[in-house]
Amino acid sequence: MANQSFDRLFDQHVPSAIRESEKSDFNDGIFLNLGHRVIDEFWMENKSNFVRHSTHKLDLERIFDSKNLNVLATETLPMLLKAFMAAEVELRIEPRMTIEQRKKLGTIFRQIGEGFISRNWHGHARFCFSRGAQLFGDLRLYRFEDDCWYHEAKAAMSQVDGWGRAKAWPLYLFAGFGYRPYRLLYFCLLTVAMFVFVYATLEPAWSFFQCVSVSSMNYLTALGYGDIKETTSLTQLVVILQGFLSLILNSTLFALLVRRWFRS
Repeated sequence: MANQSFDRLFDQHVPSAIRESEKSDFNDGIFLNLGHRVIDEFWMENKSNFVRHSTHKLDLERIFDSKNLNVLATETLPMLLKAFMAAEVELRIEPRMTIEQRKKLGTIFRQIGEGFISRNWHGHARFCFSRGAQLFGDLRLYRFEDDCWYHEAKAAMSQVDGWGRAKAWPLYLFAGFGYRPYRLLYFCLLTVAMFVFVYATLEPAWSFFQCVSVSSMNYLTALGYGDIKETTSLTQLVVILQGFLSLILNSTLFALLVRRWFRS
């Protein structure tokens, strides 16, 4: 009975989604809202046909061959839409899922989101990644949760153009939107090396070790030169600039690292 109900749901929604996606003005965000209305209506009519089983299997696995659950990201668009709708229905089945079921469903949502990303359905992808993040967060699987939010933020960046994407790009590149803190650590090391080169250019009388010492100490403590004397006003300005930059980078880096370490 449940399989037949799912087939009717798919036949009602999936073919029209495929047709609409071929239009030049297709907006998958609008279609996502329509899909949820269809799912809600379906659930109100058919919820008595679905009962949560005591095993760790999902109803989703009984509808689709289990081997497909591992390759959802590479499936065709109709298969992705079917898996998405089945996963949404899965969340509504009572009683609540077991820990293993929630973890498995979170992984499925993440895989479906990756599949939507490859087809430029960014609205559907963002929703799937946020669903996965919520499921993993409930289980305190924070690494998996952060990974989902990272991909959700990437999908959101892909939805905007111009100045909006330009503002998001540095956050993505240097810190992975806050979910890849080690990127910022590498950038911090790069800035230290960059200022070594700047000091060597501005102060030819300084040895390489002195340039490294000034750049490192000024980055870590922002106290200036110590026992090394600058010879140009431009060097003084660069030291001030590096000290200000180091305060921002260090504060952000330690905030992201503490969040990552103490949530794990």
